[in-house]
Amino acid sequence: MKQLFILITIFSFFLTGCEDNDPNSSDENNILLITTHDIDAAGASGFYFDFISGGETDSTGSWHISFQMLSVVGTTYKMPNVVLGDISISEYTNVSYDDITSTPETFLNDNIQNPSDLQYGGVSEVLAYDMQIHRVSVNNAERVFIVREPINNTTYKVQFIEYISGITTFKYDALQ
Repeated sequence: MKQLFILITIFSFFLTGCEDNDPNSSDENNILLITTHDIDAAGASGFYFDFISGGETDSTGSWHISFQMLSVVGTTYKMPNVVLGDISISEYTNVSYDDITSTPETFLNDNIQNPSDLQYGGVSEVLAYDMQIHRVSVNNAERVFIVREPINNTTYKVQFIEYISGITTFKYDALQ
């Protein structure tokens, strides 16, 4: 009887202990959560992401959005930045991520014309440096960006969630 109890206990630990620890996982709503590698580590390369394949690529492959350490003009230091590939992007601050289910009718009018606006110091910078506490974080994390890639003419919603020590987390989902 004691052996049966031990066997049942071990089996129940096995069933409840198996969990997917993929840093790039999805939830029940098909929203994909992406966690970059540390772009600020010594010798680290940027993180390049391809929305079509849904995964990381390198700078020589097809990519739509990248996280890179770029030199700040007039200084000797670098800051983390969001760099855009061949995409159109619009920013929305008056609607929640979950409420966007299709491409907004105003997408073309809302299009950010200058991709560097999302970089450090830009009017819509994604990653901001707080000089008082000496920390980089996501600026206005409630914002939602709509991205259209030209190859398949597919539109995605993107929300940047967190930046901690060179690692950025964002979520995205295809729109209809």
